[in-house]
Formats: sequence, C-alpha cells, structure tokens
Amino acid sequence: MAHNPFSTNAAARLYAAGRPDYSVHVARIAKRLMGIARPVLCAVDVGCGTGISTMALATLADTVIGVESSAAMLEHAPPAANVTYLIGSAEELPVDDTSCDLIAVGSALHWFDQDRFLSETSRIATSDAWLVVHDHWFGGEMQGRPEFGEWVRNVYLNTYPSPPRGRSWRPPADLGDWRHVAWERYDHQVDCTVDGLASYLLTQSNLQTVLERGDQTEDELRIWLQSEIAAFFDTEQSHTFLFGGFVACHRRSV
Repeated sequence: MAHNPFSTNAAARLYAAGRPDYSVHVARIAKRLMGIARPVLCAVDVGCGTGISTMALATLADTVIGVESSAAMLEHAPPAANVTYLIGSAEELPVDDTSCDLIAVGSALHWFDQDRFLSETSRIATSDAWLVVHDHWFGGEMQGRPEFGEWVRNVYLNTYPSPPRGRSWRPPADLGDWRHVAWERYDHQVDCTVDGLASYLLTQSNLQTVLERGDQTEDELRIWLQSEIAAFFDTEQSHTFLFGGFVACHRRSV
C-alpha cells in the first residue's frame, strides 16, 4: 500500500479550498449506468476525504456513510441530513456486514491495499449491491494555450515528480464477488484564476509530498506556482482548464 500524503491538517485545509466539485458528473453518470430509478437504502463512500465524493452519493441513497482515515479531512466535510461520517480505513471498514446497497470510492483507490479493500466490500455488501469506482484528475491542458501543457510536462512535473502510488482502477480479471457492468469517461472544464489554479495544484500528491517532507513551505510553493502560471494568463482574469474522470460500475454476482 502506497504512503498517502493527505493526512495532515494542512493537506485537508488545502484540499477543501482547492479541489473543484465534480460530484454532479459522477452522480449523473453512475445513476444512468446502474439504471436505478430511485435511491438505494444505504451507501458508503470509502476514502471520502473532505466530502466532495460523498455529496455525489447523497443523491443516490437514502442514507450515506462517509469513511475516511484522516480526522483532519473530515473536519472539512459538509454536513447533510442523510450523511454520517466515520473514521476508518478502506481495509477495515467500520460498517456492518451485508448492510450496504452501494459502495463507492472516488480518487482514493490508488492509496488502498486493493485486495483487502475488495474483501471488505464483499463483507458489507447486500446480495445485489453495486460497487462504483470513480476518479477525477487534472488533464494538464489550458484551453487555447497548448504551451501550458508543455510547461506542465516539462517544468512542473520534472521539478515536482509524482510520488509512488498504486495504480488507478483497471479491473482485474478476477473481481471476486463483483461483475464489471459499465465504464464511462467524462470531461470536466473548470474556469480558474491564477490563484485558483495554484490552490488546486497545491492539493496534488507531488506537492503534498514536498510539504510533508518539509522540503519547501506552502508559501514558497504558492509563490513559485503563481509566478509560473501568470505567464499564461496575459491580461485575462481566468482561463478554462481541462479536467477529466471516469465512472466504473460493478454488480454483486453471488
């Protein structure tokens, strides 16, 4: 299992302030791919972070349990009438046996022990439950400015390479109790100012690792990012950046 750099108070604060809300895309696609006409009884959001992914589930279930290993992250999670947040790990979920109709994990699976996580999903799932894996990422492209993508690849990622982590979701040949049903990719365009994009990049695992090690301070990284990014904005206050993601749905097969 890869080391997750998102457990600190600073990481949670930056994450809550800098991550774009993609929950509407996930909820819309997941509902269509699963073909559910009305909300399921109970869903669990594993690795829920600051609750962005939990809000996607809150429209698909009567009750939702958000599970997160970092108490600091949960301090920033938004309250909702049908949501309960619990501290726990993906490998030992604080959820009763055969109690969940929908299990979801968003932008967190690459930090899990995936075999142990799948074992836990089988334990807590009802006989006809759904497992939804989804992700959201920065495409590294700026609309109308291809040179920005070159900066991301040749300067940003060379200066601050991504840390080791698990793979994104490529369903193994043997999913155990789960049967792959559908997968869909989506595009997500986000308008960002210089400050807004710098705030987002500070939430990425490469810069979170730098902060966790103490190699540079948050102010030092922010000033460098703002200086580099500003060169692509000219006189414009904001620009459109390409994000993307996918939703993969699986059904209990036993």
